[in-house]
Amino acid sequence: MTAKPDTVATVSSDELLETDHGESGATSKPARTNLPATADQLCTEDLDDYRHTQFGKPHHRWLYHDAEGHLVGAIARWDGVEEGTSKTIRPLTYQQTEGRRFRWRSGGFPEPRPLYRLPEIIKNPTKSILICEGEKAAGAAQELFPDYVATTPPHGAQSPHKADWSSVRGRDVVVWPDNDEPGRDFAQKVAKPASEAGAAEIRIVEIPGDFPETWDLADDLPEGMSESDIRALMDEAQLWVPTAPKHYVSCGSFRSDERGVYQLSSDANKPDVFLCDPLEVLAGSRDFDGDNWGKILRWTDPDGIVHKWPLPLELLAGDGAEIRREFLRQGLNVGTSTFARQQLLTYLQQANPDARVHVVDRVGWHENCFVFPDGAIHPDDGEEVLFQSTTQLDHAYRQAGSLEDWQNEVAALAVGNNRLMFVICCALAAPLLKMTDSESGGFHLRGASSTGKTTALNMAGSVFGGGGTHGYTRQWRTTDNALEGVAATHCDTLLCLDELSQIDGRHAGNIAYMLANGQGKGRAKQTGSNRPVRTWRTLFLSTGEIGLAQKIAEDGRGRRSTAGQEVRVIDIPADAGEGLGIFQDLHGFENAGLLAQHIKEKSGQLYGTPAITFLQRLVEDKAKSPNELRDATLGYQREFVEEVCPENAHGQVKRVAQRFGLVAAAGELAISLGVLPWGKGNATEAVRVCFEDWLAERDGTEPAEITAAIAQVRHFFEAHGESRFTPRDADPDNRVTINRAGYRKKNDDGEWEYFVLSEAWNSEICAGHDPKLVNKVLIERGLLIPDKSDEKVQSRHRLPDFKDPKRCYHVSAAILGR
Repeated sequence: MTAKPDTVATVSSDELLETDHGESGATSKPARTNLPATADQLCTEDLDDYRHTQFGKPHHRWLYHDAEGHLVGAIARWDGVEEGTSKTIRPLTYQQTEGRRFRWRSGGFPEPRPLYRLPEIIKNPTKSILICEGEKAAGAAQELFPDYVATTPPHGAQSPHKADWSSVRGRDVVVWPDNDEPGRDFAQKVAKPASEAGAAEIRIVEIPGDFPETWDLADDLPEGMSESDIRALMDEAQLWVPTAPKHYVSCGSFRSDERGVYQLSSDANKPDVFLCDPLEVLAGSRDFDGDNWGKILRWTDPDGIVHKWPLPLELLAGDGAEIRREFLRQGLNVGTSTFARQQLLTYLQQANPDARVHVVDRVGWHENCFVFPDGAIHPDDGEEVLFQSTTQLDHAYRQAGSLEDWQNEVAALAVGNNRLMFVICCALAAPLLKMTDSESGGFHLRGASSTGKTTALNMAGSVFGGGGTHGYTRQWRTTDNALEGVAATHCDTLLCLDELSQIDGRHAGNIAYMLANGQGKGRAKQTGSNRPVRTWRTLFLSTGEIGLAQKIAEDGRGRRSTAGQEVRVIDIPADAGEGLGIFQDLHGFENAGLLAQHIKEKSGQLYGTPAITFLQRLVEDKAKSPNELRDATLGYQREFVEEVCPENAHGQVKRVAQRFGLVAAAGELAISLGVLPWGKGNATEAVRVCFEDWLAERDGTEPAEITAAIAQVRHFFEAHGESRFTPRDADPDNRVTINRAGYRKKNDDGEWEYFVLSEAWNSEICAGHDPKLVNKVLIERGLLIPDKSDEKVQSRHRLPDFKDPKRCYHVSAAILGR
């Protein structure tokens, strides 16, 4: 009786590592045994003398080594020693028997098993790796393809998954299978663990169908083939793409497989009932609060396109029409009978996979993941998060072309045109709102028709998406309820709205507030309880021939924009001042129109990749260091504000400067990440120019309320200074003043001064403003003259029609000249 081996040795030049095997074959920590310095040589010499008790001395022998070159085992082969097979293969390891003597015995390698010729793989890090089925084929392959390192996993075609594939990380791999079904299966079994180990690229050689069955590289060349023909097969090897495992879920009386989903018939004489085409149930889903449960479904349409849909379980509460409509819309055939329809709903409710994912009902940041309607960008080790909605979402988050093409054909044309650079930076600033805890808001490009405003909008929109009839851009012409939905689908992304003139002036201000405040209307359910309020964070770009203030004033009721609205929607002149509309540099085009047409065309062909690349790098950086990116962005924003904002500027101006600063920071960040093909500082300079143009049009750094109040007072006297103010020295019998607001008289310089009655001052001239604030501001500027005796705002004057001196507001003649 042969003694049972209890240790397996890994032999080096100065020691032998013993590995104890129990009954289960599990390995324990190796123990060291002192051996002569010639251990490797002695071990190999012993192998030369090895004879199997049944088969005798091996006809072939291949040695296996570890990464340091230590001998760990061998594969022995005998030809024709067993009936019914042409070859017999046994793995050999150097084992210590019960008698404590080391001998070569038949036994498997400890796992994970080294690849054949592992030291050669490690010594040649730039060579591609050629994987064959068996050591003999690998040896022949090495001679035929000396520019590769040929290898094979030990123990045959059935156990590639037990090999250590770490040495292929970052390397190009080619698999050359034997010409039979087991060989093709071997290629797939090798490709999967090699891919999981990090192989850069995996290709599989396709053996021509007229080659002999079971042919491999160790066999003679097929008739009519030369070595160059064999090498050509290597050049034509096909890229291996992993196939996703199928997740068919059968349950209860339902069968689901590659043929479809069926209701099993209880009657052997009746066929099973077809419910739908093959349908996978990948995972159960729920939001981060444990609500809104659903299931993630996947199927392939007749054109071979894979569709993935997060099904909200609440849709199962009805008759299923919405579910069937979505299935049919995306190419999944469903049973048409009433019974089949009912049973399909039952199946969808009963099919419960083990996997779980999170779902959200809003685009944008969720934890460290950025979610789009058709997918999400998340850290490598993060849980999958998907978008789920009970209704089909209309969006333009699509990609076309490459980032490099977009950089060369679109972004490069923005260089030298500060408005175009600015709008691209705006698009990239939107995802930074949450990170920096910045408020939502917008920028409005105002200018005459054909200035290039829509061109800028097209260019900005191409950062996030496009396609369809109108690309990424939306229109102002909609209801405020509909715009709520649009804003919610643009959370943490750019919202482009064209032509402010299309919206009713009565609603313009409210909609601007709504977009900037990031919250929709509160609404009640039929039960009387509140529906969830839609929320979002967004930066929006708007265009129009007039600004928001002028649009609000169009309703004819004397309404005006508030300071809050003007801070939330920042009005920028679209004309860059070079006589070329929005452009400054035509980049070799004959005129601005041709450049605009080119930008429109390229923005419609190349889109979406800049935002995807930018967000991928943001997600990676946030995962590595959550606070570093935020702190750097906020620091750059502060530097921008300190550089461009005057020291005595009001808080409103600083608030606007902060938004410009975020746009500049986004641009410089995108440049550093390789998303924008501009030079360092280019984005900052473009944003600075746009801020200064806004500040110049604003006419000062004071609060908008003060500027507006002075303008309103001045406008009243410009419009009614003669018609509603009675001259103090006029003949009482001949004067006629309709709707009188006060009196007027000329000063020593021949200029009119005004004396306004209290009610007219408060209800008309200061309408919409705080009268006390207006009084204070006008007095500081010498436009309102207080009483000299008691310094009260209203001074005493003798006025016609009043017996005693009357207190009124004495307005200086300078009101019309300052």
